[in-house]
Amino acid sequence: MPSLLPAGIRAVFFDVYGTLLDGPRRDDRGQKMSEVARQFGLHPIPQLDQRLDQAIQDSHAQSSEPFPEIDIRELWQAIFPDLGDRDRFAFEVEEAIHPVSIVPQGAVLLEQAVQQGAALGVISNAQAYTRSLLAQHFPHHWKSFDSELLVFSYEHRIAKPDLRLFQTAQLPLLRRGFQPDEILMVGDSPGHDLLPAAQLGWRTLQIE
Repeated sequence: MPSLLPAGIRAVFFDVYGTLLDGPRRDDRGQKMSEVARQFGLHPIPQLDQRLDQAIQDSHAQSSEPFPEIDIRELWQAIFPDLGDRDRFAFEVEEAIHPVSIVPQGAVLLEQAVQQGAALGVISNAQAYTRSLLAQHFPHHWKSFDSELLVFSYEHRIAKPDLRLFQTAQLPLLRRGFQPDEILMVGDSPGHDLLPAAQLGWRTLQIE
């Protein structure tokens, strides 16, 4: 298959959801959340999905950032003070309410980027469990990602399209002598993925 990557690209950043992984969210979120809570020995809370949604809204309202982000593990800990392994709990809830599978076009682009020896990174509105999902679905390619080029929104408490996430991502590459037009952003959202990247002089490729 001919390469889908533009010529002259030395580094490729991928969005995650809608680009590498995707899947429908379940309609019975509250029920599935309660089932996971029981598995962890926790007493289920009525309308748990609404409780979480309200906690997210409250956190966003308290932030001064234009595009705030939360760490879902902290919210679960606040809802269930006796929660032990909050990382595993957040992962299990996500798997229950939002099962994902590989996006074929994204997988092809990732394979081609690996074959071309490009530096690989991620810029994603994501949570701590996203790393585990990527490692689970891309067990071989995940090892090829550069740890300096992984930018997950929950770690910065800001979300795309905040330009600072993209600036953070490109800094290690600029230090290595990369030029902005040698960097490619692959994503499904023109507003969240492509426009901020283009503002920094990167090249862009949209997943359809």
